[in-house]
Amino acid sequence: MIRRLLLPVAAALLAATGLVTLGAGPAAARCPSLGGPSALAKRATDVFTGELGDHRRQGGKKDRRTIWQVDVDQIYKGSIADTSVEVSAPASAVDCGLTGTSGDDYLFFAQRDGDQLTVIRGDGTGPVTAKNVAKVEDMLGSPHSPTPPAPPQATFTLVAKDAVDLQRLAAPGVALVVVGLLGLALASWRGRRAAE
Repeated sequence: MIRRLLLPVAAALLAATGLVTLGAGPAAARCPSLGGPSALAKRATDVFTGELGDHRRQGGKKDRRTIWQVDVDQIYKGSIADTSVEVSAPASAVDCGLTGTSGDDYLFFAQRDGDQLTVIRGDGTGPVTAKNVAKVEDMLGSPHSPTPPAPPQATFTLVAKDAVDLQRLAAPGVALVVVGLLGLALASWRGRRAAE
């Protein structure tokens, strides 16, 4: 009797498990792993850690994207110079998008197309863990912090073609001193004459 009751319950549980597995299959198939950490690091143009910030949706139904503002923490590979970058990902986690929320720390394996950084879950991008950071450091070495480009250096241009020699530079001053002394001598001479 108990066996008869347990058999349909067990069959229902197996069927439910099969449905769950079948339901997860297509999503997992859309986000296949693109290789191990070594292959992912070689394929990525930029590898860095950062904190997810605000995000916005962009595009239509077929090409909908989520643009995340990311505060860059450490850079392992690539040409990021700013402390904050925009990272584009598919709009939903079902389509391999980022599953995090603002404030989460992520390790990014990004592809650069011009100024655009793009990630998907299958490329290794995911929450920061001591294990995945250690693997990246083993492959790519120690990270560095983002540094904004240095301000442009001022350049000075010499207006005169030839350097001015000391005599030409001092001549106007000497002439003024001579005129001043002559004026003083003339004033002194007139003062003596008036006194006589």
